[in-house]
Amino acid sequence: MAERGEDSTEAEGEHGGGGPLSRGHITQLFAACDLNGSGFIEHEELHAICNELTIDELTDIFDQLDNDRDGKISLEEFADGFMVFRL
Repeated sequence: MAERGEDSTEAEGEHGGGGPLSRGHITQLFAACDLNGSGFIEHEELHAICNELTIDELTDIFDQLDNDRDGKISLEEFADGFMVFRL
């Protein structure tokens, strides 16, 4: 019983309506995508990870995630994108 109570991030995800991914999982995914460890995802990193997409598709996704148009995706923008895309 104590083990189930310890996983509060899963419960938060269910109650928050954000789907099965908790904020912790999104943070881990972001870190895996931030290949150079800069704290941001640059276009080249997104391309390296999603190389099966066309340049136009990548550019569209990147532009949708880069809300402040600074040429890089922050953790906050990445997390917000998950709420929109509901991956």
